Amino acid sequence: MINNILKLLYILAVSSLLFACNKDDGSDNINPLDGLTKLKEGYAIGASAKVEIWGKKNFFVGYNNLIVVLYDSLNLTEKITDAHIHFMPLMTMGTGEMAMEHASPVENPDETAVNQVFPGAVVFVMPTVLMAFGNWVFQFIIINMIKKVRPNSILR
Repeated sequence: MINNILKLLYILAVSSLLFACNKDDGSDNINPLDGLTKLKEGYAIGASAKVEIWGKKNFFVGYNNLIVVLYDSLNLTEKITDAHIHFMPLMTMGTGEMAMEHASPVENPDETAVNQVFPGAVVFVMPTVLMAFGNWVFQFIIINMIKKVRPNSILR
């Protein structure tokens, strides 16, 4: 009688382990843009890419986490997931002979997209203050590794 009870408990334990587990294949549809706002968009003509810059809020002084999304400009439903992206923020201060320029620290995205987007960051060290006193221009270089082209793209 005790052997029968032990066999039954053993069968229940093994079957509960087999049926309680499910395989997680990582196919959850996670949207990396949830909770973010599209800050800028434009085209990198030579790279055949539409560029979107996403962030939690508009650009601000300090550390800005950014997400870059690249689309094939000939087929806007197809994302580009293999590209080199180099951020180049540049501030011009003053005008004429007194003009000065400086950049700011950046974290360029990795070459391979994560969830079909390219996360990176820019640290804006000063605010934009009227055109004569200081104006940021957010430039970047995109190298579309599928097409092997390298255009400059400028978002103002």
